[in-house]
Amino acid sequence: NAEQLRLTEEQAAKVAALEEERIAAVTRRVGLLVVRHSTAIVRAAFSGWVDVCVEEKETRQLEEERKAEVTQKLAMLLMRSGTAIVRAVFSGWADVCVEEKEARWLEEERNAAITK
Repeated sequence: NAEQLRLTEEQAAKVAALEEERIAAVTRRVGLLVVRHSTAIVRAAFSGWVDVCVEEKETRQLEEERKAEVTQKLAMLLMRSGTAIVRAVFSGWADVCVEEKEARWLEEERNAAITK
């Protein structure tokens, strides 16, 4: 039983060593590939970066256009509403003035009737 355990540990160590060798070999191959194709990798990286920058710029422009459109619509709405509000205020004010005049006139008539 102890010998089987020792064999299993040795096998595990061998498997681990083989795995480390495999990883080192792959790393060396990737390193050589990068050295050989570094120009293409740099081009691809910058090409991707340029694409992202162009996309970001377009997105920002669209957002600015939307904001400008919303601001313009809001300004037009406020202008229309503002005019309507001003009309309503002046109309209400005119109604109050007319009512006050009528109330004063009635008061004056009442006072005149009392003094007669």
